[in-house]
Amino acid sequence: MLDDEDLYAKHQACSMLEESGILDRRVAQLASSGAVRDAAESIVQRFVHAGQTGRLRELAAKHSDQRVRAALARLVPPERAAEGAA
Repeated sequence: MLDDEDLYAKHQACSMLEESGILDRRVAQLASSGAVRDAAESIVQRFVHAGQTGRLRELAAKHSDQRVRAALARLVPPERAAEGAA
């Protein structure tokens, strides 16, 4: 569903993964190596592509593992400033 062309379907899939705790578990796997880390990065990139970065930004700021925070800082683009902000 994360690869669906339907934006609503993508957002619903992201919401389900967040609410079930799967996203947090996958994000924690960013501290791993090899195929486990690659799979975790893939999920994060799909969330970013779907525009669902709120929880990822929260974890990037507050996750207990510095390796996870660093990986998220690399994978999640910086938040854009609000339009018209000085």
